[in-house]
Amino acid sequence: MSEIFHLKYRPTNFDEVIGQNSVVSSLKELFKSKNTPHSFLFVGPSGVGKTTIARIIASQVGCDSFNIIEVDAATHTGVDSMRELTENVKFQGIGNPNKVVIIDEGHMLSKGAWNSLLKIIEEPPEHLYFIFCTTEGKKVPETIRTRCNTYLLKEVSKGDIELLLEVVVDCEKLILPEGTIGIISKEALGSVRRALVYLSQVVGSTTLREVLDKINTIAEEDDKVLGICRLIASGRLPWKKATEFALSVKESNLEGVRIQISNYLASCVVRSNSEKDSIRFLSLLGLFSKPWTYQSSAFPELLLVLGEIVYGGESS
Repeated sequence: MSEIFHLKYRPTNFDEVIGQNSVVSSLKELFKSKNTPHSFLFVGPSGVGKTTIARIIASQVGCDSFNIIEVDAATHTGVDSMRELTENVKFQGIGNPNKVVIIDEGHMLSKGAWNSLLKIIEEPPEHLYFIFCTTEGKKVPETIRTRCNTYLLKEVSKGDIELLLEVVVDCEKLILPEGTIGIISKEALGSVRRALVYLSQVVGSTTLREVLDKINTIAEEDDKVLGICRLIASGRLPWKKATEFALSVKESNLEGVRIQISNYLASCVVRSNSEKDSIRFLSLLGLFSKPWTYQSSAFPELLLVLGEIVYGGESS
């Protein structure tokens, strides 16, 4: 299995973050002042460091990893989820009292969900910090934006991405076709995460044509898989969407698709804020636990699992 470089080389402090110098400088000065706000909003394209910086902030305020609560707003859009969250975070953490709530894809929260967060953001307990990450800042209500320290992240330059890839290639002692780093840096479209995912997937390629083919396949499949993951996790997967997805990936590496979905659902389990959600996500994860070793039988397996999710009551 290819190394997962975007996780292995994820920055753990401000100095390791690339391509966001102005944001990093502002945050460093902020933490020097000892007057840390309790609400942050990071706006910018996918894969440029929003969630990474949020986790670094969590460490800066002295929050232990098990007191960081990450919520994917794409699958927890409603007011009930946010009300349950606010009830759970009112209490101090175990060990270190501080808690940090990171809400990813924040623009997907419903109006009611935002309203349910307003009071605790306006008057947060001393131990609690909220960090919102979104690609669409305009969809965050003004009542929330005005109560957050807001930072705009930009696409990372091709040159910065190339430098990072060169470091990774050197550290991993990779042998790649000449020109691979340049191609990946261009195709990443300013996203560090995307660049590292591409690099991990092209390991073993012997020609630039093979590198390009793999990158194009990944780019096409990733959006499809992420979309179906969100529908599965939200419990709102219609059969028409399920069959459209299955047909669209029929000729792909379906075992790879299963692993991607499994990893997404495993993340949902870890981030879950209630026993009910944990049970539901574990049930869904169980449906994707059996390897699809043979491509010839993988498509029927995929249809069976999707059918179980839509009609078997697993997502209710």
